[in-house]
Amino acid sequence: MSHPPVTPSPLLPAGTPPQAKAGAEPTLVLVGNANVGKSVLFNALTGMNQTIGNWPGKTVELANGTFLFQGRHLRVVDLPGIYSLSTYSQEELVAREFLATGLGDVVIDVLDSTVLERNLYLALQLRELETPAVLALNLTDIAAKQGLDIDTELIAAEMGVPVVKTTAAAGKGLELLVETALAHAGKQPAPAPRYGREVEEAVARVQGLLATATLPATVTGMPPRFVALKLLERDPEMERLLAGFPEVVAEAQSIAAELEAVHGHEAAGIIAAERYAVAGRIAAAAVHRSSTGRASGAERLDSLLLHRVLGWTALVLVMFAMFALIFQVGGWAAGLLDGAFAALEEAFYGLGLSQVWANFLWQGLIQGVLAGISVALPYLVPFYVILSVLENSGYLARMAFLTDTIMHRLGLHGKAFIPIFLGYGCSVPAVLGTRIMERDRDRLIAGILATLVPCSARTVVILGLVGAFVGFWPAVSLYLLDLLIVFLAGRLLNRHLPGENVGLIMEMPRLRNPGLRLSLKQTWFRLKDFAAFAFPIIVAGSFLLFVLEWLGWLQPIAAFLAPFTQTVLGLPPVTVIVLVFGVLRKELALIMLAALLGTTEFGLVLSAQQMYVFALIVLLYVPCISTIAVFRREFGTRMAVLVSAGEVALALALGATVNWVWRLAGMIVG
Repeated sequence: MSHPPVTPSPLLPAGTPPQAKAGAEPTLVLVGNANVGKSVLFNALTGMNQTIGNWPGKTVELANGTFLFQGRHLRVVDLPGIYSLSTYSQEELVAREFLATGLGDVVIDVLDSTVLERNLYLALQLRELETPAVLALNLTDIAAKQGLDIDTELIAAEMGVPVVKTTAAAGKGLELLVETALAHAGKQPAPAPRYGREVEEAVARVQGLLATATLPATVTGMPPRFVALKLLERDPEMERLLAGFPEVVAEAQSIAAELEAVHGHEAAGIIAAERYAVAGRIAAAAVHRSSTGRASGAERLDSLLLHRVLGWTALVLVMFAMFALIFQVGGWAAGLLDGAFAALEEAFYGLGLSQVWANFLWQGLIQGVLAGISVALPYLVPFYVILSVLENSGYLARMAFLTDTIMHRLGLHGKAFIPIFLGYGCSVPAVLGTRIMERDRDRLIAGILATLVPCSARTVVILGLVGAFVGFWPAVSLYLLDLLIVFLAGRLLNRHLPGENVGLIMEMPRLRNPGLRLSLKQTWFRLKDFAAFAFPIIVAGSFLLFVLEWLGWLQPIAAFLAPFTQTVLGLPPVTVIVLVFGVLRKELALIMLAALLGTTEFGLVLSAQQMYVFALIVLLYVPCISTIAVFRREFGTRMAVLVSAGEVALALALGATVNWVWRLAGMIVG
């Protein structure tokens, strides 16, 4: 296999669902549970020749790539990790829409060989869709170490589709997998396994109903058996598609009620139990365990990492190491870039251009790009590498498990701990990190809280102003106040945002070697996506600020707001200009303050009260423009505006309150 020197066409052209092109390269669709090595397989096939696109109307991303195999250009689509074809999450809905509409030529269902029974549950649902499919038994190297011998011929005979053993991380079995997939592309698979008598009778009755109705095109393309099973499960999406046929839906519900009366359980649970019974029977017959397994070491480590005392100790050490690494590497890289860009600025202004053109090019255009590079990328790179390592090693699930109880008080579950904590490094990866949350409500709460956490740029202001000129403990008090605000904000959002506070239900993947090469590939993939989206907006924001300053509008704004700035906040009027520039990057708030005041000795021109209030406002008011851009992308323009306006109001209100209390305390003491 090799990778063609061409850029793959976008998966989602012009906001429309992707369509398989007649006569174009065959499309392989990867599907499977989370943590089965599906992304590893995708990266092994496509290398760097990848793009990402959102499914129309959803925030769920589909990875798309191409590669060259035996002289043929092939396309691969990597669907999100799912556990079923129900529609309880956007990932499941998008995956089902993609598969049911026949946008791929063949489906490669990636299974974890060490937990075959659990993975066969999704495989059985794929068989219900009657799509051409191949089962890829992945992680066979780990299965062998555990002493598992798997009969692939038996599984193929039972499931009615071919089965290929693979070890994607080592590149084993991939050529045979692709050959097998191409050989079965477009071919009708053998009949899928059948379930118990009562279920099959109910399915036959619903299929009879469907045969007598003129159904919409969105349903007629699906296998009648699949539609019947979903109606019996009272699947909300299938009922929505058949909303124009209430008599069919009502009769199907009546048949489901009869089934429930016999078994004493809801129909969805009955059908799920039938699938698991078939999966268990196949796995029991196909998997044989010898006495040579060597999983005891990993099991002992796992018991330590999940221990309620030792696990927390390990978690604190890991998080401290993450915190230190992101800050150290990010700060070191940012320092190098700032020094290099300062020299570049000096060289640029030495080119002899007119002052007007030089200022326009540098401050209006170039400086925005350099700001994005020097602020975001130094922290994004280590964040993405660490996130990939945590994901690929399986430790991320253990961190979520340990912190679940604490995060529940904020209306979240344990997974939210990661993006919120990493907000201390940079708000951009923190907001992007909320993608690990399953529900939109949880992602939104975590995203808002992550923007309230003081990033490293705001730390520069806190330590460079309050810490240096007011004192260490006043600076610490700002961090403690921020923690209180994050906690209260989480409680408030949990109470007022629609939705329930759900428990953490997730698979606990095994611990394994994360693979540095894979982590670096995933980091590069994510960085390309960030740069393509955020950098144009950063440059636009920089250009807007330059134009406002060039037109001379900033000073009149400062003069107009002077009564509020001086009387309510107790700050010099120039701080309004400083805060505007702070939207571009929070360090600029301190840099511009020094430039406008004419000194870096802030203690000579500002009181302790003014420095504390100023740092508090910078800590809380609207995040930098790159964070706003990412927040808008993740949660929409309306939510980005509401959150930004709310944080500005919160910052100004708290600043005014602290100013008033400080003055009152001074009057009492005086």
